[in-house]
Amino acid sequence: GGKGGGRPDNAMAGGRDTDKIAEALIEKATVYSYPNEQYLYYYQSNVSYMTLQAEKLGMTYEAYMTATGENEATLRATAERSVLEDMIVYYILEAEGKSYTDDEYNKALDYYIEYYNSYGYNYDRKSIESMFEYYYYPGYLRYQLNRERVIQIVFDSANIVEAK
Repeated sequence: GGKGGGRPDNAMAGGRDTDKIAEALIEKATVYSYPNEQYLYYYQSNVSYMTLQAEKLGMTYEAYMTATGENEATLRATAERSVLEDMIVYYILEAEGKSYTDDEYNKALDYYIEYYNSYGYNYDRKSIESMFEYYYYPGYLRYQLNRERVIQIVFDSANIVEAK
């Protein structure tokens, strides 16, 4: 369903601390293997990002990695975490049968089009998707919407108790 001009009910998780919910899911997850193609995508994206940052600063890749405290192990761990987050979203939505339909996704796109156009932009569905993909990555908006839906599912099914 939608509220506020077609915006999905859970598009921004209603102000809850979604990072804490996501962290709890990650801590409880067990991974037996990572999909290699997806892992390589994230790993190579991390290397490309570090290379670009080094170039911007006139540094070698190795010098930048040293200066930032990054190394192959941290790049691998970052890639694994990204894949794990994707896997959690996918499997929870699959188990609950609640992935975004194309109609729901288009309503979310319409919300963002209305939002950005109210600030003087002139987006349509294709250009708003391109904008998100340019600043983030292909499929970013759909992933974020699905991630927020998972947070909503967890929040709705949680047994909230008062801290003692």
